[in-house]
Amino acid sequence: MTQQRMDSVGRYLERVPDVGGSGISEGAEDDGDVTEKAWGLLLDQVRRGREEVLPMITSLVAGRDCLEFRVEEIEAILKGAERLLDEARHWVEVLARASFLPVNSDARERLACGNPEFEFEPFGMSARQVVQGLELVCRRWKEARESSLLSDGENTAGPSAAVAAQVLVEITRLSQGLKVFQAVLEFRSPHPNIDYREADPWGVGKENATHFKAWGLSLLPPVKIATQKRPDADALVATWLIQRTSSFSTPCLVEFVSRSLSPRKFENYHALIEVGKVFDPRRKHFDSNHRLTFSPDEECATSLVGRHVSASSPEIKKLIELIRAGDRIAGRQTSSAYQQSASNGLHALIACARTYSQGDQMLYQSLAAYLDARYSSI
Repeated sequence: MTQQRMDSVGRYLERVPDVGGSGISEGAEDDGDVTEKAWGLLLDQVRRGREEVLPMITSLVAGRDCLEFRVEEIEAILKGAERLLDEARHWVEVLARASFLPVNSDARERLACGNPEFEFEPFGMSARQVVQGLELVCRRWKEARESSLLSDGENTAGPSAAVAAQVLVEITRLSQGLKVFQAVLEFRSPHPNIDYREADPWGVGKENATHFKAWGLSLLPPVKIATQKRPDADALVATWLIQRTSSFSTPCLVEFVSRSLSPRKFENYHALIEVGKVFDPRRKHFDSNHRLTFSPDEECATSLVGRHVSASSPEIKKLIELIRAGDRIAGRQTSSAYQQSASNGLHALIACARTYSQGDQMLYQSLAAYLDARYSSI
């Protein structure tokens, strides 16, 4: 099977082997298969954009070249970055209203090699080249998004969960990188490193995060939330829910830690999800394995957080119940909502994004972007 590659104006230049995770059988041509092939082309555009822009801005940060730019050049770059961020948000909104197709096991297994780490060598670039690069990718993405495939309705014909996860992770990686780059241009001077556990606290990829670390405190939020390593859907959604509904005055840094971490190590966190061996809503400590008033079959971290924050909208309540069902053995066996979610819904998206992501941070940032778009009224 093959897929086509678009150029900057939407022409199809060449046919290349389809290495995506669509899972479509050879020769199948029903509506779902056509939609999946079209989304595969869109994924190619998104991945190309990330592969072009993220190394470019990382090089500027690593080589400090951006410190030599004139004020007007920096303003032009910041405007270009903001336009591309806006376009990225539109893409995530499309995914948030899309209905996914089921994904087969073979397609999910192929995701594992789709986002490898690699050695990165910074290269020089002028401000003009940066602006042109940002504008080119933004134009490509906008043209692809505005194609006939992507309607403005509530039930956009979506790809499989595997392709959706790849699109989501690629867009989020680039978005996070652009945000770091914006912060670098605004501060324009390195700050001392601070002690944080994440090799990649932004979810941009370790090969890029290594070069961002030298800027230290200025690029990292002072409010920290801890949750477990290799978080399941419950830990991920509970972390997102408390981050979006709590009265934190600044953005939050999420760190993924071992459940066996010393209690003293948890003292520097502003909220704990599924770690810490404490259930204390007043301190925003939500370890569902150590609560005193609820039985293990009744509550999960997401539902515990939902009880103690302003999460009263019907859509959020429905999300909490879905996560709660998936967190219990009985719920997974009897809940039709969970079974659908595991086939072609949120749980399937999380499973595929986990396989495609380099690590927990990339997974969380991608899911948070999706949930932000899906539940924008929270």
